[in-house]
Amino acid sequence: MLAMAFMLIFQSYLLYKVGTGSWDFTAYRWLLPLLLVQNLGQIIGLAVIVVKSLFTNLDPP
Repeated sequence: MLAMAFMLIFQSYLLYKVGTGSWDFTAYRWLLPLLLVQNLGQIIGLAVIVVKSLFTNLDPP
């Protein structure tokens, strides 16, 4: 839970700083696509963990 909370806080902080213009990554054209792919990977990974934890002990009738 702590790791997920840290990831959420970091991503929110990064989005805030870029959105307000405090951080500018125009010189690093590779960084934004990399961060987007990382976010997508984290979302898919969390979805897999949640689905596995919800549906592990299903016994057929």
